Amino acid sequence: MNSELFILASIFLAVFMSILIPNALKATQVLMVIASPAFIMSGFTWPAIAMPSFINAFTSIVPLTPYLNVLKISLVERGGGSLTMPFAIHLLVLIVIFFMLSWLLLILKKKKIAVQQVPELVAD
Repeated sequence: MNSELFILASIFLAVFMSILIPNALKATQVLMVIASPAFIMSGFTWPAIAMPSFINAFTSIVPLTPYLNVLKISLVERGGGSLTMPFAIHLLVLIVIFFMLSWLLLILKKKKIAVQQVPELVAD
């Protein structure tokens, strides 16, 4: 279940970035800037409490961080579902936030396109 939540959160993050940045190459570059240091900053390989607070704030919006916490608890520590529930909720919150941001941004872009096309139709 947590893998599905991670995949959905990652998809909605990518959708949000692709709507925000219409150039596919630039959107990919931004996502790679987010993804490249995410593993190190997630707290999986280096303790999160040893990192500055602004890095912890950044990693809280990256879906990889709660997912790696779930994997660490499930596989390494042999923990159960009650221990992973806060991280599953974190992933659900990220899904909702990225979905809503994508939806709102798409509505705004559609309105902007519609406003730009109206003067062209009137001029013809």
